[in-house]
Amino acid sequence: MMMLQSVGRWCQTGAVVLWASSITATTLQTGADLVAACRDEQNPGPCMNYLLNMADGYEAFSRWGAVPQQWCMPPGMSHIKLQRTYLQFADSHAEILKLPTNQAVSAAFTLSFPCSEEQPGQEQ
Repeated sequence: MMMLQSVGRWCQTGAVVLWASSITATTLQTGADLVAACRDEQNPGPCMNYLLNMADGYEAFSRWGAVPQQWCMPPGMSHIKLQRTYLQFADSHAEILKLPTNQAVSAAFTLSFPCSEEQPGQEQ
């Protein structure tokens, strides 16, 4: 019974993450598209939504063991800090601008928030 509840929660969370991500997926195809969205002061929503969905969805899936842990964000990361981290990384790593958006964000977060050996749940 416990296994079925876990699978049910995983499916529900996955569906929410996919739905929320699909809202901006059509306009944010590359790392460069996300940089432009993150620099749009008039409409920061698509940038913030994408970064928060990636961070939250990844955290949930990695805790459940569905994906290997690649990055370890410190507690209290706000949407503003995520945005700044991504923009700073993109500014110094132009090669991510041509990558699909999810790969660009993964690269930025993996190198910006490395896991230390003592963090629980880290896959070695």
